[in-house]
Amino acid sequence: MPRSALKDKQERARTYGYFTGKASLTWLRKECRYESMGKLCAVTRFLFARMFPRTIYQFRQDRADPLTFHCPDGTEVQPWDQETDNGSVPRLLQPVIADDDFPKSFWCHDYGYGTNGLWCRHVLNIGGMVHDWLPVSAVMPATEFHFVRFTRAQCDKMLCCLVGAEGGLAVHRQAIYQAVNLLGWSYWRRHNGVPARE
Repeated sequence: MPRSALKDKQERARTYGYFTGKASLTWLRKECRYESMGKLCAVTRFLFARMFPRTIYQFRQDRADPLTFHCPDGTEVQPWDQETDNGSVPRLLQPVIADDDFPKSFWCHDYGYGTNGLWCRHVLNIGGMVHDWLPVSAVMPATEFHFVRFTRAQCDKMLCCLVGAEGGLAVHRQAIYQAVNLLGWSYWRRHNGVPARE
């Protein structure tokens, strides 16, 4: 790796954080991107499915080495098994951002939206920057991962930060943040219980 690329990667890790671990995706089905926005007649559903296709995958964590995001302050954040579309990027933004440009960020965001939280563990790291999107209970020292509730605003800010960790530029982070802030209400699901982690 060239010295400039290595320096950029280290700077991003200090500013945003970094990912470790592995996960897998399995293709499940194709569906209409906006079918959740209300009941559609058969003709509208047919047209929307052709004009706004959405591919659904099964995301599965590697049990031996699960995908984990490491914040600069020592907080570790994990999504868990779920269905995902790799990011619901509107067609208007797809020339700038594709669904699979920042997959790890989208997986975490999708899990946060589907369960209203993420699995977190805080490892003491003196001097690291604390992100403003982390709930207070996420930065409490813990030996095991525990489920922490996130608000929709915190999930959206988290996505912006994680995109930066994956190499996204300011234009990518702002475009993604504005899109989820404006359109994310149709995907946010109220979830009261703690999701299974097996």
